[in-house]
This record gives sequence, structure tokens and C-alpha cells, in this order.
Amino acid sequence: MSFRLKHRRSIGRELERLVRKELRAAIARLEEGPPDEASVHEARKSVKKVRAIVKLLRAPLGPRYAAENKRLRAVARRLSQLRDADASLETLDALFGDARTIALVLGCIQKRQRVLRAQALARGSRLFTETAHAFRAAVTSWWHPEGKR
Repeated sequence: MSFRLKHRRSIGRELERLVRKELRAAIARLEEGPPDEASVHEARKSVKKVRAIVKLLRAPLGPRYAAENKRLRAVARRLSQLRDADASLETLDALFGDARTIALVLGCIQKRQRVLRAQALARGSRLFTETAHAFRAAVTSWWHPEGKR
């Protein structure tokens, strides 16, 4: 649902009202029983909406903004871990619904691994030497901007 500000009311108070409403909705979803996929998804949406409002209020919140944003980001991360686990299972189930498909995909991945290892061995230690050199160059440029030493 989109945000609706009530006419003839202070925008600041209306935004506070919306924050409270969304936080209450998230809490209710998570406390109505064991959090399932739908409740986690809805709670995440509420947190995203609250973070959007808090971002709008960055200037009026002043130093409080950083603390509030950090707290909401931490909550969102906890919820995203649950959502990611749900989504991963859904994706794997959709992709690998039967044992034959799993065996086929696993075989393809193992074949690719063997091919890549064989190619690396065919190039000899040069591959690893070149890779180490590239890492050293990256580290040097990171610690010594513009190649200065």
C-alpha cells in the first residue's frame, strides 16, 4: 500500500505516524506466530518503507539519523537472511525438482571443474604466477595510490 498523508496536517507528524504504522505492521506480522515466508516478506517491506521515510527526514533528524538508519539496516539484514534462505529453497526446488535433474546438473558442474583444472595444469605454474602477480599489482595500487611507493 502506498503512503497517504492526511490533508491539513503537519508533514512531520504525518511521516512519524506512517513510521509508527509500518513498524507496528512489521511487529504484528512477526508476532502473529512462527514467522513464515509471507510474514517475513511483509515485515521486510515495512522496514524498507520506514527506511525511505527516515532518509527523507535525514536533515531534521540530525545526528539521530545515523543511529536510526543503522538500527533499521541491522533489522533488515536479519530479515533478509530469512528471506534469502526461503528464496534459495524455492529456487532450488524449482530448478531441481527431481533426482534425475540434480544428477545431470551435478555431472555438468563436475565436468566443468575437471576441464578447468586440466586447462590450469596445461598452462603449468604460469597461471598461478600470473595470478599472484596480478594480486600483487592490485595490492600495490590499493596501498600506494597511482602506483606511488
